[in-house]
Amino acid sequence: MKKNIALVVLILIFITVAIIVSLTQEPNSPIQSNNDPIDEPMTATSTPLAIAPTEPKPTEIPVTKPNQAQIPIVVTKDEKEKIISKTENVPMDKVDISTQLVNTGGCSNFTVYKTSLDNSLGVEVIVNTKLLGGSTREMTFSLDTTDPVVVSVVLKKGVNLSQLYCNDVEEPEQSPHEQYQGRVGKVTIDSIEEQASQDSTYLVNVTLHDINFFAEDGSEVLEYIRELSFNNVKVGWLPG
Repeated sequence: MKKNIALVVLILIFITVAIIVSLTQEPNSPIQSNNDPIDEPMTATSTPLAIAPTEPKPTEIPVTKPNQAQIPIVVTKDEKEKIISKTENVPMDKVDISTQLVNTGGCSNFTVYKTSLDNSLGVEVIVNTKLLGGSTREMTFSLDTTDPVVVSVVLKKGVNLSQLYCNDVEEPEQSPHEQYQGRVGKVTIDSIEEQASQDSTYLVNVTLHDINFFAEDGSEVLEYIRELSFNNVKVGWLPG
């Protein structure tokens, strides 16, 4: 009888412990089964996960829409005049000979000239002083509109051209030369001092602007003068 009572007590104690254990265990903790696979850490020999390659983004090229507003370029009046003055009357195939003309001289009532160092080029400016009325103020004349002709600009090409200027004595050995008339461009002249008498000398200034030359048949030559100045040239004496 006592043995049966002891057995019942042990059973009750076992049941009580089982209940206590089941109550203290977390309800959300899963109990791993012996059949569940066990996660193993990845080692050097493990196969890595494949990562899909990332496609490069195409380079974006900005495109101007037809109707897109453009920023206007503002050109002042002075800048516009400078641009026009640098381009008018000058074709792209022209050759500026201004820097080649370095030797200066003058004579007669109002004649000035310049020649190149090798005397193969020369330009002569002749002013009809009778039409100036004795004025010493600065004046500008346009070669294509001057009527009657106050200023004449002539280009010569040849050899020993210095013998042709301010020289009334004709040299027998003078070589033939080509001659062209300036018909487009402007000439600015002024007398630095007034001529005291008909036979006295005086100083003058002359500046040529965008001079284009033409042959007798009307054809235009390649040589032109962008800008050329004659400063403090003595005139008023007669050669010969």
